[in-house]
Amino acid sequence: KDRAGFPTAAVSGKVHLSLCIAAAARSKGEKVLIFSQRTMMLDVFEKILQHTPLPANDTWGVQGGGTTGAAQGGGAGPSLRYWQPDADYLRIDGSVSARRRYEMSQTFNEEDEGPTLLLISTTAGSHGINLQRASRVIVFDASWNPTNDLQAVFRTYRYGQRREVTVYRLLASNTMEEKVYKKQVLKQGMASRVMELRDVERRYTRDEMARVYELDVPAEEDDEDEETLETMLDDPLLQGIIDDPTTQCGRWCKEVRAHDTMVERSGYDEITADEMADAHLEYHRSLHSAPRNARCPKCKLFPVQHTWTRPYLFCPRHPGQPVLLAPAVPEAQDLSPAPNEPNESWATLKFVTELPSASNNSPYCSDPSSKAWYELQIQEDDGPWVAQEKAIKSSIVRKKHLQAGKVYRFRVRIVHNGNPSAWSEESAPLKHGHVLGVSKQAGAGAGQSPAGGGTATANTGAVPAQGQAQAQ
Repeated sequence: KDRAGFPTAAVSGKVHLSLCIAAAARSKGEKVLIFSQRTMMLDVFEKILQHTPLPANDTWGVQGGGTTGAAQGGGAGPSLRYWQPDADYLRIDGSVSARRRYEMSQTFNEEDEGPTLLLISTTAGSHGINLQRASRVIVFDASWNPTNDLQAVFRTYRYGQRREVTVYRLLASNTMEEKVYKKQVLKQGMASRVMELRDVERRYTRDEMARVYELDVPAEEDDEDEETLETMLDDPLLQGIIDDPTTQCGRWCKEVRAHDTMVERSGYDEITADEMADAHLEYHRSLHSAPRNARCPKCKLFPVQHTWTRPYLFCPRHPGQPVLLAPAVPEAQDLSPAPNEPNESWATLKFVTELPSASNNSPYCSDPSSKAWYELQIQEDDGPWVAQEKAIKSSIVRKKHLQAGKVYRFRVRIVHNGNPSAWSEESAPLKHGHVLGVSKQAGAGAGQSPAGGGTATANTGAVPAQGQAQAQ
């Protein structure tokens, strides 16, 4: 126990390792962020910090008002400085106003002075603030939603960052935290595989994920057989902490693993073109089954819920002025080689939006001379849009004589009594039955880094710098 009767950080491996990293980074002129989902945990950190002495050779912020052991009621022994709020560390949670958060971030981002440690609530502090002065981030507890942790980490990836950023994710071994982290890896791998078109390795089997809520009983460990922990990572600061016997971090740190390798490219679970085609078709089917938020030309700020199958919009504010809307994206259900022509393909298209008729309560259909049809355009590779046959009356069309090896996109519009609607959005690019990935607009930003500077050992993982560290 320390001088005030409070428990020391040594009662928790994660807290002990976090404070050792904070102290070591401070001695090197670096600043640290500690994210926790629970404000109660931030309270514990504050109590321990205020009764934890800084290193004896610490010179950061001495002029800023650090207090000595004697001044705090200690004896006449050697002078000690303890972590002090505002001078050495700051705290941001939901109770801090937006103005105060801005002031704290400005203070923290000062280059050669100010606090070196910032305690942040993951929920309240992972958006809207820039903390580019920090070069080390500690994610103290994992979230079920991996984007929460990613948003927290990205507070350091902002313009002005000139240092390499290292992120530590701390997990308690053989606890529910490991299960939550496995779910994170599974979700991030799925996101990379589907949205970023990456090939990721399956790190956990279906049986392991089915037993996600079962707690593994750790095997008995032989205390006499102690091995030196090798971090496998290029992080001299963490390596020095673990190798230093006075810190006792080597005793707490069970395993160090790089987080990025958990969702790395490997080619094992490569998404196939058929899977992408099925996913794109299912997406449009689910989209078209939900109400459409259309806008009346006169009420542009007030969307009206409208089904995709109906061609006309009836605004409740202007019922006498129906609007012919742009139809839904044509669903390209197949683009396969022609049976007897190896150099040609056939495409099967489905038009979701119906033609105006009395059966769907469309206006201007009472006159027997009323006519409505679809017009289709096709784009080959990145060439111009070419009009196909007009006056299409069927909702399902098969297009023949498409050249094999070419990439095609389709769009459609409705013409009613000579008045055309706007063109629909273009379909996903198709080639011989395969959706080639995302559309041209969506694919432009895939895989870009959110950082604004600095080299990231980013998403480093668990404990050790990029690693998934486990505090036993």
